[in-house]
Order: sequence, then structure tokens, then C-alpha cells
Amino acid sequence: MWLTASELRFLLHQVNSRIDNFRNHQIVLSLSMASTPFNHALDIVHFLLSAIYL
Repeated sequence: MWLTASELRFLLHQVNSRIDNFRNHQIVLSLSMASTPFNHALDIVHFLLSAIYL
């Protein structure tokens, strides 16, 4: 099954907003938390996905 461009964009947008929500939740949970490799990777993915929608 192949996705159309618009479906793919929608899917990426959903993933990006989920990451956004997750990151916001993480920030609320612990403001002083050191940057973990996982969060760093999440930042990179989020940045790349955000760049698609500029």
C-alpha cells in the first residue's frame, strides 16, 4: 500500500505533533532534567519534521 503525498504529509504532521506533546509533557514533568540521548534524538527528529512544514 502506497501513501499519497497528502496522506504522508498528514501522517508526518501527526507524528510531529505527538512528539511535540510528548516533549512538552517531559518538560513539565522535569524542568531540570539533563538532556538524555533519547531526548536529543527526539529533538533532531522533531526539527527535521518541522523543517518539512516550513
